[in-house]
Order: sequence, then C-alpha cells, then structure tokens
Amino acid sequence: MKLIFSSFLFSLLLSCNIFPQYTSSDSDLVHTTFTRQFDHQIIQKYVDSDEAEKVNAALFSIAQSEDTLWVNKIINLDYQKFGSNICFALGELGPCKTSANFLEEQIANKNNSNQLIHSALEALGKTGDNNSFVFITNYYLRNHQSNLDGISPSLYNFYIRNIGNKEEIGKILADELKTYDKPSRRNFEAVFAFYRTDVPASSKNILVRELTNFIEAQSIKNKFVQTTLPYLLGCLRKLDYFPNDHKLFSKLIRSNNFGIKVEAVHSLAYYPYQSAQELDKYLALLNDSNPNVTRSIASSLKEIKLNSKLMDYLKEFLKAKLLSNKFEKNTQGELFLSYINLFKTSFNEAENKFSKVIPKEYFYQALGNLNSSDAALSFLLSKFNSENNKNKIAILESVINFQGRISNEDNLRNFIIEAINSDFPPLIAIAADGIDSISTLEERELLASIITKQVKKYSNNPDYQESIMSLALLSKKINDSTFKTILNSLAESDFYPINKFAFRLLDRSTLPLVNKGKNFDKFWGNAFKYKFAEVKTQKGNFTIKFLPQISPISVGNFCSLSKRKFFNNNSFHRVVPGFVIQGGDPEETGWGGPDYDIVSEFSPLNYDAGMVGMASAGKDTEGSQWFVTTGDFPHLNGRYTIFAKVIKGLSVVFKITQDDKIIQIKLI
Repeated sequence: MKLIFSSFLFSLLLSCNIFPQYTSSDSDLVHTTFTRQFDHQIIQKYVDSDEAEKVNAALFSIAQSEDTLWVNKIINLDYQKFGSNICFALGELGPCKTSANFLEEQIANKNNSNQLIHSALEALGKTGDNNSFVFITNYYLRNHQSNLDGISPSLYNFYIRNIGNKEEIGKILADELKTYDKPSRRNFEAVFAFYRTDVPASSKNILVRELTNFIEAQSIKNKFVQTTLPYLLGCLRKLDYFPNDHKLFSKLIRSNNFGIKVEAVHSLAYYPYQSAQELDKYLALLNDSNPNVTRSIASSLKEIKLNSKLMDYLKEFLKAKLLSNKFEKNTQGELFLSYINLFKTSFNEAENKFSKVIPKEYFYQALGNLNSSDAALSFLLSKFNSENNKNKIAILESVINFQGRISNEDNLRNFIIEAINSDFPPLIAIAADGIDSISTLEERELLASIITKQVKKYSNNPDYQESIMSLALLSKKINDSTFKTILNSLAESDFYPINKFAFRLLDRSTLPLVNKGKNFDKFWGNAFKYKFAEVKTQKGNFTIKFLPQISPISVGNFCSLSKRKFFNNNSFHRVVPGFVIQGGDPEETGWGGPDYDIVSEFSPLNYDAGMVGMASAGKDTEGSQWFVTTGDFPHLNGRYTIFAKVIKGLSVVFKITQDDKIIQIKLI
C-alpha cells in the first residue's frame, strides 16, 4: 500500500506542474546548467516562456546557480502557478533579505493554499535571519497554529543554520508532536524535526504517548503511521530511554514493517530488562530472516545496560554465538564489535579466541577499541602491507585511535605520515583528517612539504578530490601561510570541484572557473533514451524508473555507465540497515568512481522509501556511486540528487546487505 500511495502522489504532483520539467528539447538550458555558466540569455528565454514546463525548468536551473541576483526576477512570477518551485529555488539560493521578505508575505497571505504556505515556510528557514525567525514564531503563536502546516521543517532549517532560540524551537516542536485528527504529514515533519534537533529529556512522556498512539494505529492504511513510528523510536533512543512497558515491547518485537523493526531493534537496547526471559525475546531477533535486522541488533547490543547477573548471561551468550560462526559476515562482525565494547577483552584473548571466526575488516576495527595495547598496535602495523585496500582502510582507521595512548609513538606517527604521503586516496584523507595536533606541530615542515607535493600531483584528478580537501584543511593546522599557499594553488586547478572549494575558502567574490562540460553529449544522448532499469542482484531483482525531467545528466550518466557494464559484478559496498543501500564503486571501498565528476541536480522531490539518488562528497562531486533509500529521510532533500524511483521489488531492496553483488543492470 505504501508504494502504491507514494507512486500515486508522485504522479499527481507531477501532473500539477509542481516540479521542474526538463524535456529532450531543452539541451541548451541543461548544458549551461551543467557547465555552471548559467547563461543569462538562455535562462531568461525560459523564464519568459508561455509554457509552464519551460518556466519550471528555468527555476530548476536557477536553483543550482547560487546566484541571488535572480531573486528579483523569479519572485515576480505567478505565485499561484509556480509557487512551490519559486520557494524551492529561493531556498536553494540561500540567505537573502529580499527572498525572506517575499516569503513572509506569502505565509501571511490567507489566499494561499496550505501547500503554498508550507513551501514558503520551508524556504524561509533556508533564507531568513533572526528577524525572520521571530516573525515565524510570533505568527505561529498568534494564529494558534492554523494554516502553518510547514512550521516544523521551517524551524528545522533555522536550527541547522544555527539561527533562532533552540529552547523556543523545542517548545513549538513538542507542541506539534500531538496527534491531529488522523496521522498526517504534519505529525511526521514534527517528529522528524524533533529527532534531528535537541530532544529534551522532559519530552519522554509525550514521545511515549505518541508512540503508543501510532502503534495502535498501525492497522490504518496511512503512509504517515509507518513513516513516523521510526522517528518516534529514534527520539527515545537519543534519550537512551525506553519505557518499562512490556506490551509496547512485544508489539514492536512482532512488527512486520521493515523500517519500524530496524529502528525498534536499536531502540529496544534501552528497554529495562529484568530477566533472562525478557532478554531472550530481544536476542531472538538475531534469528530474523532479514539479514539487516540481525545486523542491526548485533550492532545495537553495544548500547545495552543490564544488571551484573544479566550482563554475565549476555557475555556467555555472545561468546557462544560468535564461536559458532553461523551468522552472515556483517552480523558476525557487528556482534564482535559489540562484544569488545561491552566486555573488557585483552588483545591476546581477542586474537586467540576470535581472530579465526571474525571477518578481518571487523577484527581490525575492533582492535581500535584496544587502543592502549602496544601488542594490538604492533599486530595492526604488521598486517598492513599484506592486506587488500578495504582492510588497509580499516587498519588505518583503528591505528588513528592509538595516538597519545601507547609508548611506541614514533612508529605510529611515521605510519600515519606515510599514509598521507601514499598514492591511495582514502589513506591520504583518513590520515590527514586523523593526525593529532601534537604530530602536526612537531612534523609541520615535513607535512608542509608532503602536502605541497601531493596537491601538485593530484589536484586535477577526480579520484583524489576528498583527499585534496583533507590535505588543504590539514595545512591550515600547520599555519595560515601554508594554508593560503595551498588554497592559491588549488584555485588554479582545472578540476571544477577543487577549484570551487578553494575559491570558497579564499572567500573570493568572483566566480571560479566553470565546469568544462566533459561528457555532456554522451550524457544528454542517454538522458531520455531509456525509461527503466532492472537491477539484478544476488538477493533478487528490482526495477527503477528514471526521472530525466528532473535530473537528465544523472540519468544519462547512469545509463552510460550501465551500457559499459560498469556496475556488473559490483557490490553494494555500503548498506546502513533502515537507511540506504549504496553501490557503484568499482573499488568497493566507498572511495572509487569513474574518471570524472558530474554536477548535482537538486530538486523538490522528497527522499521517500525507494528513491534512487547520487552519492557525493559535496555539491557537484557526483560520479558513479548511487544509493536507494529504505525509509523516509527529509534531511537528504535538496542535498542529494534524485534521478530514479524503485517501482518494483522494494522488498528485495530491504533484504540487500553489505557486499551483496549487483549481477547486471538491464536498461529498458
């Protein structure tokens, strides 16, 4: 029902021209947007068009431009006709007094529909200042909440920009938590915003009441029952709390909804267990048929708080389970990480009892918790050169934790510096981000020399963009002069994301070099050519429908790579149960991609379950990595490109776990 409801709503919204509409005849507009030139004449032609699709497409292009000079032009468009897209564009353009004044007028205009007021409220949180925050909170209180469906996303957007009184935000969101006539978008947005902001301990009773209400409403065929419940559970989890309510506990344990069950597994780690029988009911979820549920409980166990008798019981239970080695490798690995976190374990015990039954990647991760053990560090360093790239990353991430805690500091420091000086991008970035301040100061001349060399060597290479950014930020820790020298060097890069990164940190008022538009013809030629893709995996198949009218470059890029069989036999290298499955990395480490980047194509679409998006390291850094959401995640909206939607086989997506293979992608 949820998928049918979402698909119907999605079709309805598109038919109402709420979303931008690129067509196969709009190559000039898409090209100038892709190259980041934003040619004024081309865009103006679309803005002045009599066709709604053309105007919407222009607003979509303007939204990517980061140029507030467009504000005066677009606020004069017909708000009743283009209001939602006007608000989206203003929000993406960012803080602007003119935008804020316009949006405040639309919020106060009683002739506007609830949807248009909602769009204006959400955008005001992205564009307004403290005066706008005062306006919106006063208006909310004065009007007793009427016609302010959208107050929660507005307050959330103010919050993440560090604008407004956080206590006041919390009070309004707490008031918004209450159930209205029936579970609605307003409930969902309030609970989501509450979850993403500061959840006060005083809200426990409100949250439990609403959780109980929504649990009772599970039988209602209402999308917002299923999407709100995980966030209510998440709010309690942030408080390290779950009520001593066995009835509620039992209903969550028995839930058949994937998103609810995964979050319930995390939240029930905080249930006040009083007996082995109660604990066994929770631990029984390790036998669940869905590997993402079993992995979730294995990971969540590290947070559990028990009396000493039950803790002893749990220790023996986990030890037996680990030594039986009957789980999928991700569950086995997460279970070991929880065991190491919960129970004091020596390096000798870890190596002798568990090293043969724990996947290497997880074993190396776990040793990062034994960060005062010289033996554990020596073991990690001795394994590094003989390991594959994925395990090298795990070793380095663990080794970073030993800084300042062991006697062998010189070897440790040399190892980290060698990683910064390596030719493997993730090692460079992890080491540059993780090296401590003492090492940075004591080795500043050597580090400055290495950073200068690495920047010169890799600043035009797309595979190294995150590494280069990390090196630049490390140079700032050395001294301001080194930092400025590195940024000036990066400002000369031919690679657009690096060039843009440097311009921002140098606070230059002029625009950076434009993207040279590499591969545009290839992407455009594939953008509208295919309607669907069938993704064949070892867990089954799912089908996605492309959205070229929203993100033609991303669709064209995905199709172009699929035709090259780029994704065949590739794994889903990152799976976060209840959040996303992510693939498209040829190296399967999370750091790989093609030999180019594409630009972001943000849109007003929402990240509901089954949306297919592009992974990135920041705006305009997308490549080949893509993901599918397994729940509703508004914090991704307008920050990651959506280019397709799962229309068949979402249940397969829910079962995919980390390292499962993509056998083939068939374009249709």
